[in-house]
Amino acid sequence: MDMKSLLAALVCAVAATGGAAQTATLAQSVSGKELGDPQRLTAYEDSYAVWNQMRNNGWTSKDEQSLRTKLSFKYTFCGPQFRRPSRSDRNDTGASAEARADSWCPSAGKWAEAELFFGYTAEFDYYAGTRPSGPVLGRVNAPGLFVRLPAKLFLDKDWKDADGLELGLQHRSNGQTREVSGERDARVAGEQYAAGNRQFFDTVSRGANFLLIAVDKELPKPPVGERLTLRAKLRVYLGEQDSAVTWGPLANSGRKFSDYDRLQLHAWWRFSRELQFDVNWRLGDRGLATDSWTLGAEFKLGSVPLYLRLHRGPMNTLSNYTQQQDSIGIGIRFASF
Repeated sequence: MDMKSLLAALVCAVAATGGAAQTATLAQSVSGKELGDPQRLTAYEDSYAVWNQMRNNGWTSKDEQSLRTKLSFKYTFCGPQFRRPSRSDRNDTGASAEARADSWCPSAGKWAEAELFFGYTAEFDYYAGTRPSGPVLGRVNAPGLFVRLPAKLFLDKDWKDADGLELGLQHRSNGQTREVSGERDARVAGEQYAAGNRQFFDTVSRGANFLLIAVDKELPKPPVGERLTLRAKLRVYLGEQDSAVTWGPLANSGRKFSDYDRLQLHAWWRFSRELQFDVNWRLGDRGLATDSWTLGAEFKLGSVPLYLRLHRGPMNTLSNYTQQQDSIGIGIRFASF
């Protein structure tokens, strides 16, 4: 299938479903439902497909064009399943925390309002017609187990449904197998870096485990627009990080993911039913010297949510996370976090 055919199929899929976010903010509790019940599965973080162009700043030539795709979903085991605000509905509905008597989930009290879920996020580049054989290149695989506690559970009842605390244990890796830590591997990596072979570094293995602490807060209605939502996410890395850099100007400098990706601040401004903006700022242990930005704009054209995505700085690809990269992509967003 060529790129035009693939994009057409994706557009048709979105048009047929009306987008993954066409639901109320909170669904009924899934506690006690059968494990195969489709209501347990829903969108988690952003899901999109954009025609992407990436440039490596200060190093080598720009990357070939690709279809950058991110897919993210969650499977709820217990509790009211939290869902993001709809693109079309202005009013949010509450949740029912009823559970069957034979459910192993809490059926009464405050803990019946907590959501326990499995989340999975995948990101990949599809180089159709731009690289030999048009490979699909894995960028991120991130499974995790999470619990979401609504703010109403431990704070004043006047807090909104979108306000809450999320705790999780997550693994993030890129699914590649090339190691660059040994002496011989480091020498090869250095030679490939000097030659500007960016495709070599797409295959470098990366991974880490961490505890995740996230706080969501919906601010009062902004002077302009409908909704302004903030999310702060903190990563506490566990054990060793598979993140060694053995090439280029940062070779053997002890760089880690935590130097670039400790705190993540994300803001969404829903201007109207048709228009939404978002900004994502990553900050690491080295402060502003290693921060990065991602900006997004979504415009709904009929039933198709068009999406423009801009990135500046490191953490654009996990395999070469320290590299300063600019990228621009335009396509469609299936679901907005």
